[in-house]
Amino acid sequence: MTYDYQTSLDAWLKVKEKLGRRQREVLIALHHLKEATNMEIANYLGWSINRVTPRVLELREMGLVKQAGLRKCRITGNNARVWKLTIEGINRVMQVARVIA
Repeated sequence: MTYDYQTSLDAWLKVKEKLGRRQREVLIALHHLKEATNMEIANYLGWSINRVTPRVLELREMGLVKQAGLRKCRITGNNARVWKLTIEGINRVMQVARVIA
């Protein structure tokens, strides 16, 4: 199988144009965590919750993240919404991974 670097670069540039740096970081964090609350994402990234919550909302509005349910947050112990990537979100992360590899 051959690898087309130009196609991957084009895909990365397309993703980069549409997603801000912080949005990409949240997307990649969710890929690593599989499912997580806003606070769990914040903890993973070393960010404040106030930096994560708007990014998750933006990614939801783009159709890249969806609610996976409710459960106790591993950080706070409070019930919280849990987020996961949609198929489109997974595809976006895979585009980034192909460029990095």
